[in-house]
Amino acid sequence: MGSDSMSRETRKYRALENFTNLFWTCTSKMYGRSPLLVNVVAAVFLLQLSAFTTTVESASARGEVILALKRIAVIEFSGSNVAQNSLLNHTQIAAYDFEQHLVNYHERRQLQVTGLFTNKPLAVRSDRIDPTNKFRRYRDGYDVTSKNYWGSVVFTGVYGYGVAAAWLLLGLALALLACFRRCSRRPRSNKHHPSNYYLVPKLVVLLLSFIAIACIATLFALNHQTFSQTDKVKSTVLRAAIVATDTIHTVTSTLGRVQDVLEKYNIPGWKALNSTEAKLNTQADLVVDKINNNLRKFNRLIDAVKISLILVLSLSLVLVIGGLLAAFLGWSRIFFVFIMLGWILTACVWVMFGLLFASKNVASDTCLALNEFLQAPANTTLDEFLPCVDAETSNAALISVRENVGDVIELANSTVVTIQRASNFFGRGNGELLTLCNPIGGPPDYLYSETCPEGTLPISQLPAVLAPYVCMENMSNFDCFTDGRWVSSENNSTLYELSQGADDLLGTIPMLSRLANCSIVFDTFNNFVNQRCRPLNRALRSMWISILLLSIFFTLLTALWAVTNYRNKHQRHMNKVEQYMATKGRPI
Repeated sequence: MGSDSMSRETRKYRALENFTNLFWTCTSKMYGRSPLLVNVVAAVFLLQLSAFTTTVESASARGEVILALKRIAVIEFSGSNVAQNSLLNHTQIAAYDFEQHLVNYHERRQLQVTGLFTNKPLAVRSDRIDPTNKFRRYRDGYDVTSKNYWGSVVFTGVYGYGVAAAWLLLGLALALLACFRRCSRRPRSNKHHPSNYYLVPKLVVLLLSFIAIACIATLFALNHQTFSQTDKVKSTVLRAAIVATDTIHTVTSTLGRVQDVLEKYNIPGWKALNSTEAKLNTQADLVVDKINNNLRKFNRLIDAVKISLILVLSLSLVLVIGGLLAAFLGWSRIFFVFIMLGWILTACVWVMFGLLFASKNVASDTCLALNEFLQAPANTTLDEFLPCVDAETSNAALISVRENVGDVIELANSTVVTIQRASNFFGRGNGELLTLCNPIGGPPDYLYSETCPEGTLPISQLPAVLAPYVCMENMSNFDCFTDGRWVSSENNSTLYELSQGADDLLGTIPMLSRLANCSIVFDTFNNFVNQRCRPLNRALRSMWISILLLSIFFTLLTALWAVTNYRNKHQRHMNKVEQYMATKGRPI
């Protein structure tokens, strides 16, 4: 018994002595603290393992330790050879796939489904006529870039345009008739009429004037309400564009930091990441330019409608008040000017009704198209809002990225466990095994989780996990070995930067997911449909109904102005006749 115990102690002592001699020989040849120290120590551990076989309780334990030490033996963090390491090669693959995904993201059209997908028309209205296409029916659906769509939707206000054209033709016919009667010098009628014949048109003009003024006041209020809704629409689109561009810039800044780390350790792929960063920045600028350009067009259109409406309403108010005064005060010549201007303005009001009715249809089409987009975002053709790719292609790219990132974390995790098990085996550890959190699920979906299992640490904590195993600069190599500190300070710095890069890369996955699966666009459109469509449609409906009433009452009012002016002239003529008769035939 004593002999066996002495034999075991002798073998341990000789093994340690052989290891120490080999250790100092290697370190002296490598001129002190070398980046390859971890590899040498691991190799010595593997060679001297036979000296400790009697201390291992089972063959399975020996096999587990041998496997663990083999994993340590292939780890190399040299700055010149780091690109040849298998763990970092996996990182390179992940970075390459990640870069390819971003290139595909950059090259796709905005909200455009390409490849094998068939574009689906949105908000199809089969009952609309397209005057720009020989008055055929327009069936291509909602497309704000198509002149055929705009032609068909503007033509929905044809009732207003038609009434305006007919009203102008009627005015022209009446003007020609008046000229003919004046040129023919037909004698005026001397027929007597009761006082109601002259009073009733004035009273009706008074009533219609009050109604028209009420409609104008209502339209002024609705004008403010409607265009406040359009301002909210603009702010919604602009806010979504800001969110999208900020997300892209956050991703590109992260890529820049990761690219600097890869370049520092000469890992292939850093140039590709640099190119990807530049492309994404360009994409962000394109998004901003596109949104700003669309908003400028939208602002010009809205401002033109707003100014035209305010101008028409203001002139209408002036004419209504002036016509009312002229009707009761008998201003014949001024009244004639009011009638002419009112006739033209009535046609303009009918045109405004047609345009507002068409605007209501545009808003209705937009809401319907966005609602259909929310139901089937992969089959739509919206391309004037925010950058997006179809769900199937983007999900495949994200799965590839998640898979490779998960492999990197698994390899890093196995390295940490290996070092800890080796420490426990040689009596340097506390028996506890800390594991890193891998938020990437298993195949085939490789789902990403924002929460970690209990008892695991995030990849950012890798330096803290390895801290007990780091050899300090003020410690000798032998002291580091005997204390179980097998990671050099240089390698620890490398591990720190790589872990931070991996953690930053993980942080971009949710943001890329939002960009790739149209979450930003989906949320914006969902907010638009749920919060903007109903108030906007309600405001536009109130607008076109109010201006329709104003058009009707203004038409009646202008016609009654003509009737009132005619009867006022007849009344003045009859007054002259009565004066003539009262003077017994003397000329007046």
